[in-house]
Amino acid sequence: KVSTAIVTDSGGNATVYLGSRLRGHLVALNYFPGTIVTGADLTVTAETSGAPILTKVNLGTGNSFLYPRVKPTIANDATGGLGTVPNVCIPLVNDRIKVVVAGGGDTLTGSIEAIYETDDD
Repeated sequence: KVSTAIVTDSGGNATVYLGSRLRGHLVALNYFPGTIVTGADLTVTAETSGAPILTKVNLGTGNSFLYPRVKPTIANDATGGLGTVPNVCIPLVNDRIKVVVAGGGDTLTGSIEAIYETDDD
């Protein structure tokens, strides 16, 4: 598990990073808004690759327990996911997680943590 504080600027925005060279599969993101206002938006990506992890808009002031997943695809089929195949945890390879908060209010604080599995678990 890795976590970090979030402190918004005067415009209500913040960018924070979770971990360093994470290797494994992302299981959950736990967002604790603290004093961050209702209506904040979260955009979460893998920093190096830019791969999308999660976008949530208009989050409330209650804690949010989020479980981002991705649908597997066939390598030679660009039309989408594999139908009824279950979604899988998002892989992370030597990356850190980038979290962008927008509309969070002037100089307010919260935190976020990522729970991930490694092959060593």
